[in-house]
Amino acid sequence: MPFSEDTIIHAWIRCGSRCECRRNTHDHTSERCPRKLNIASRGRAGDGAWQAHQVDTANGDGLDNCEILCWSCHKQARSPGV
Repeated sequence: MPFSEDTIIHAWIRCGSRCECRRNTHDHTSERCPRKLNIASRGRAGDGAWQAHQVDTANGDGLDNCEILCWSCHKQARSPGV
């Protein structure tokens, strides 16, 4: 089930307009992805693009299972084995 708009808004506030990815397999130079995001660029490719992503598909659609990822990290996280 997709996230509610309320959940996405709360996750967006939490992320502080930055990608929340901390996956060590994504070649970040720091602990967290440094990409800055634009709220108007949800679901699009390009600068500031992002998507709400389920951390674990088995854990539902609550805020604790929602992370805001830049487009690049979102695409990598969706790939099998990543």
